[in-house]
Amino acid sequence: MNLNQYIDVFGNTTFLERPFNDVDALILAQLSYINFELVAPKIDKLNRKPFLLKNINAREIKKLADGELTSSQNEILLIKLKTSLRFRQIGVCYIKIDSSLETDKQFYGMTLVLPTGEHYISYRGTDLTLVGWKEDCNLAFLDTIPAQICAIKYLDEVTKLFDGPFYLGGHSKGGNLSFYAALHQSDEEIARCITAYSFDGPGFYEKDYYENETYKKIEDKLVKIVPKDSLIGIMLNHTKHARVVDANSLSVMQHNPYNWKIDPKTGDFKYLKKRANQSYINERALSTWLNSMTKEEISMTINCLFELLGGTNKNLYHLLKHAPQTINNFNKVSQNYSKEQKQKLVSILKRLFYYHKKARAYVKAQAKQTKKDKGAQYA
Repeated sequence: MNLNQYIDVFGNTTFLERPFNDVDALILAQLSYINFELVAPKIDKLNRKPFLLKNINAREIKKLADGELTSSQNEILLIKLKTSLRFRQIGVCYIKIDSSLETDKQFYGMTLVLPTGEHYISYRGTDLTLVGWKEDCNLAFLDTIPAQICAIKYLDEVTKLFDGPFYLGGHSKGGNLSFYAALHQSDEEIARCITAYSFDGPGFYEKDYYENETYKKIEDKLVKIVPKDSLIGIMLNHTKHARVVDANSLSVMQHNPYNWKIDPKTGDFKYLKKRANQSYINERALSTWLNSMTKEEISMTINCLFELLGGTNKNLYHLLKHAPQTINNFNKVSQNYSKEQKQKLVSILKRLFYYHKKARAYVKAQAKQTKKDKGAQYA
């Protein structure tokens, strides 16, 4: 059962009859990818009432869901939420959008008002804009990215506009923003925060975030959930305490929340004891590869990649639709690189393949040893 099927089965139970759970949290995180700024009030329109999901116009659903890799699935989600007893009374408000090509910034925050009176602050993950993807890549070498600063400011702004408890949540980079904001809360906000969710979100370049005083105060409220073959959520991470959910498809395709499996009997995720071996291989390889590079090397690699793609003022659809133009730009830009630059990039790429091979051998050896130890235990 997936997210949309979950609404079919459990959508007629209220939050009073069936308490808020992890699946509900993922649905509200997924709503941040909807273009609700078209119908719901932005944060500077405080005199406007929240937009209720039941008021979604069927003729506007395609426009609301447009511009995402999961647009077709999001359309179905909106249709189901509109008529669901559980979700139809949820209000959308305080939308804030802040993007900039100059500073590699892509931020989208929104607040959802539950029928119970609790609020859910939802951060959008990486969208289809290349500026968003570049900011995501910048997590690999920057202590702080612009969207993280926006996430803190947004949290401070909206929590002053309502009373009572709240959740934080986001998918992909949105999960990173959720945790970043949670780890920079005031004591008053910590007391009100119920849970901060990161759904397959990458971690932080600066590992000290998991050792500071705020982390110790809020550790039990941080919930990270990744699919069994996670590729995005294992980056830069803190995956030690992550919950693992079974999922359809493979590798990066499991990043799509609609591929996550839900138990039709319990209405909760189908949790597993551990991730797939390939996920551990990728985590070890990427971690070792990034640790082998200086900040300057990582920055150079990322900048070269987006130069080759034609800059950050486009989106993924444009690159695919105009593939010949993208390839021509790639060839044109690469010709301008010096011999030393090309050798450096090739060396960095070869290093990744080398560490991936080493990681595969290491994980296989660990699995073999574990199997041997279990055999000896029951001998």
